[in-house]
Amino acid sequence: MARLIFCLVIVAFAGALAPAPATAQIEPRRCGLFDGPGCNPNQCGLFDGPGCQAQPQVGGFSENLQLTLGTRAAIDTRKPAGQLNTLRDLFAALRACWSPPAAENAYRGMQLSMRFSFNAEGAPIGAPRVTYATRGVSQQTRDIYRDALAQSLQGCVPLSFTKSFAGAIAGRPIVIRVIEDREDVGQSRRPT
Repeated sequence: MARLIFCLVIVAFAGALAPAPATAQIEPRRCGLFDGPGCNPNQCGLFDGPGCQAQPQVGGFSENLQLTLGTRAAIDTRKPAGQLNTLRDLFAALRACWSPPAAENAYRGMQLSMRFSFNAEGAPIGAPRVTYATRGVSQQTRDIYRDALAQSLQGCVPLSFTKSFAGAIAGRPIVIRVIEDREDVGQSRRPT
């Protein structure tokens, strides 16, 4: 009898260790109370088990709130009507406000990033700060793009946030990255 129980335990243990079939439906991972501030439900961790499948970012938004803007005319650049309630609304409003520098002052291949935050009333906290600019371009070219982005932002604020979204977005750093992707720009030499 002891042998039979021992065999049943071994079979049950082996069955528990068998890999799950590839068609098994896995519940998406969620962050819990004990996961800490670095929890990312879109990545699999060491303790998630063999069935964990990383989930793609929804809507193209990353944790650091980065928006990339090109300089070509966008197809749909309408500002959302009413109060902004989601990141999608915020990014659509910022995209609609963007006005690139004139083509004769542009520099093909130029990239510039600026970081700023909003307060709960929808106004920027302090002046936006340049965090990246293409190497090898003149300070004048950098200033042209910085000023274009700063003026676009200034012409757009204060933004109207819902109360809950204002509480969530206030003070969070937002990075806007500008890429010069027009073909008919004034300076045709690419930066090195």
